[in-house]
Amino acid sequence: MSDAPGNSHNSVPYFAALIGSIASGELHCDPQSLSKLAERGSEFIDRLRVLRDRFADDGDRRSGWGQLPSGRAIAQHFADKEAEMVSILDQHIAIVERMEAFFVSTRESYLSTEAANSAPFQFGSFGPT
Repeated sequence: MSDAPGNSHNSVPYFAALIGSIASGELHCDPQSLSKLAERGSEFIDRLRVLRDRFADDGDRRSGWGQLPSGRAIAQHFADKEAEMVSILDQHIAIVERMEAFFVSTRESYLSTEAANSAPFQFGSFGPT
């Protein structure tokens, strides 16, 4: 993953809106919700990869168009469409990976902030021990 979480979210309008809602306090996420979002993102990535692999490995279908120039042209057309679909699915995978990283990062930040804020109030932290 080349982008750090949050660096290029502007290219995904709904993701940018989600981040804006969290930042403005309109949307609250607890660590459990963020964990579930990250898990679902991981599951979605796995499914997208399976679909991408189906398009990437379909070279066998191209052989059924025969040896005539028109058949080869149709086969090439479908090969180009398959390559385009692989590229689109790769882009979707990259977006979901950034979202997953964002959810994990936000959860970790939430937990560390919560621990830091509650540390002074732990049993034994008041007065001399």
